[in-house]
Amino acid sequence: TKSMTDLLICHVAEETPLEDFRLFLRLLHRSSLTSSSDVVFLFPSPSSSLKFTPVIQQENTAFSSLLHLHAHLNSTRWRQHPKSSFDPNRFISKPQPKTRTNLNSSRDSLSYGSVLSFDATELDPENSLSGFLDKVPLTLRRWACYPMLLGRVRRSFKHVMLADVKSLLIFKDPLGRVRNRSPDSVVLFTKTEKHGKRTQRAVVSSVIMGGARGVRRLSGTAVVEIVRAATQH
Repeated sequence: TKSMTDLLICHVAEETPLEDFRLFLRLLHRSSLTSSSDVVFLFPSPSSSLKFTPVIQQENTAFSSLLHLHAHLNSTRWRQHPKSSFDPNRFISKPQPKTRTNLNSSRDSLSYGSVLSFDATELDPENSLSGFLDKVPLTLRRWACYPMLLGRVRRSFKHVMLADVKSLLIFKDPLGRVRNRSPDSVVLFTKTEKHGKRTQRAVVSSVIMGGARGVRRLSGTAVVEIVRAATQH
């Protein structure tokens, strides 16, 4: 409904249960992240896209209906429950100066990001990693899809978040951590792993975020490192 400043790219593994995917969508909308972000889902194949797309459409329609119901019941001011972190006012687009807008009659007063999807064959048609690996899972192939996606978008996004639907649930807006950082910034999270008697920190790849330029550079570097590791082993 308007230009969004942020972009969320979520990859969906083939084995992700439909109900888990539906839960991810509901929590994503409830987090209010879609009030400032466009969302792209990345599927491993056209068949998986056909399986998950109806769920996206159902949840988008349900959420849109919920927002318009709030607007109808509270045409002058939406009331937020004191114990709820969900604030529907974030989805109200402020009217232009000298323009009076009635939420009860105008659908244009609501604003939220687009939700769309691609499958990996659209963004990486040659399966560029297949020559280096016998089987290329989406968790690796996605890195070859990001440069195409981020290089072709017409809109200038300030921040980008990469998320794994299977291992991440979004309860609030996580991009608040990077909104004051430079376009080249990248935020990585780590966890402790034990290898025998050794303990080391490992990067959590299920969520990565930062400035649009930084995330795009990271995706290109990741492809190079995947190829290097594959040829060495």
